[in-house]
Amino acid sequence: PGIPASNAMLVERVVQIAKATGREIATADEARKILGLI
Repeated sequence: PGIPASNAMLVERVVQIAKATGREIATADEARKILGLI
């Protein structure tokens, strides 16, 4: 409901949606690898 007021709120909403659809959430290290940052 409404527009997220911060990045943290946006991330929380995306996590809720991902979990509701059966998706796993990447850890910070996994995300870095996916994005090619390490």
